[in-house]
Amino acid sequence: MEAVDKILSKALDTIWAKHEAIAGNIANSDTPGYVRQDVDFQAQVDELLRNDGEIQNWTAPEPQAQPGVPIKLENETAELSENTELYDSVARITSLRMQILNASLGSGS
Repeated sequence: MEAVDKILSKALDTIWAKHEAIAGNIANSDTPGYVRQDVDFQAQVDELLRNDGEIQNWTAPEPQAQPGVPIKLENETAELSENTELYDSVARITSLRMQILNASLGSGS
């Protein structure tokens, strides 16, 4: 698998992990003692790019606690919407890349 494919795949995994963190924040916004969680997408992508997608034993990132950062539903829902758009964009890029590769190999339609 080429570095670009690995980076795209890991970016999708990271976006999904962030999505789960945001959904957890929304679900637990009224839970006493709950600490907001987040995944730093940009930091993950920067690390992947520095290593051409090759990071030994890479797994999707775990959400990090953000003590002292309040959960505001309007912010969380806006972030969820942005994250969904990002996921859709990266998925489209991945799909187009596969279509181009298939076409170049003569197996595209």
